[in-house]
Amino acid sequence: MRLNSNICIVDTVYALSFYLLISNENDIKNTIYFVGNGIPLKIRQRLNKVHYVPTYCQESTIQHLLKAIWIKYKYKTLNTCTFWGQDHIWYFPILVGHKQYNLIEDCPMIFHLHEQAGNYEKVKQYSTKIQKQFFFIKKIRDWIYGPISGLVLGYNQQCKKIILSQPYTLPYVKESQVELFNWKELWNKSSETKQKLITHIFELTDIPHIGGNILFTQPFITDKLLTEEEQYTLYNNICKKYSYQNIIIKPHPRDTFDYRKYFPQIPIIEGSIPMQLINLTGIKFEKAITVCSSVVLSFEYDIKIDWIGPAVHPKLLERFGDLKLEDIKNR
Repeated sequence: MRLNSNICIVDTVYALSFYLLISNENDIKNTIYFVGNGIPLKIRQRLNKVHYVPTYCQESTIQHLLKAIWIKYKYKTLNTCTFWGQDHIWYFPILVGHKQYNLIEDCPMIFHLHEQAGNYEKVKQYSTKIQKQFFFIKKIRDWIYGPISGLVLGYNQQCKKIILSQPYTLPYVKESQVELFNWKELWNKSSETKQKLITHIFELTDIPHIGGNILFTQPFITDKLLTEEEQYTLYNNICKKYSYQNIIIKPHPRDTFDYRKYFPQIPIIEGSIPMQLINLTGIKFEKAITVCSSVVLSFEYDIKIDWIGPAVHPKLLERFGDLKLEDIKNR
């Protein structure tokens, strides 16, 4: 591996897109990418120097430990590299070790959603717990998994920068750590060659030019919040409200529900393409519909928003609370 390379460790196409936009063409080509199941195979194949590591490590504790040690030694030559990515990925702290890194947001306003879900408090509690571990146990844990293991959302001393697309005040982060970027500005400042490279990676030229209403789904089945039947009923009711002839579905990149099977009469935009990138192509819609996805706030033009809200289903209400669109707008 080339010394002083950038290392990009991501598991969402949104975070990957953000990294590509803030990087120059040369860095994009020379970056060493570590990706998991969240990045579709066809996208992985269009990146240079890609290493695939499964997103989920579901083996027994011993197998998990052996796999962690294997990763630690296989990629031990990354010492002089600059790290970018998502620190919640299980092998991220193993690769980073004791080095600094730059955290890329998972989606717009994701930190607000983490705060609403109580994830900050969980990380703080975990930090307190590991500090109370016996000295040698902690040392062994740090040696194998890295000192920031479990200390996600940038809640550690090694997080140098947090890359955001919208202003947000994090409860434990210095203002100087946060860097804000506007996707449209990044795209417009990109060279034509870089734009073509990103267009090729995500196949942006294959997007159907359809106006009207666009429904943004969420990975409720993937995240084990709803059953397949519950998710179908939820989105079928929404589609019927707008009529099947006047709506297009944009699945979340991690959404595993087969919309083409259940909604054959509705056009589907490829789920692996971030909506924020589609916005850059000039395609416009009249209304954005969602249960509680912050992507509806990512449009660069005026668009009507139908925020259904988690209260539409008791399981979603329990997970997200009575989250309102105003709650996110006001952050």
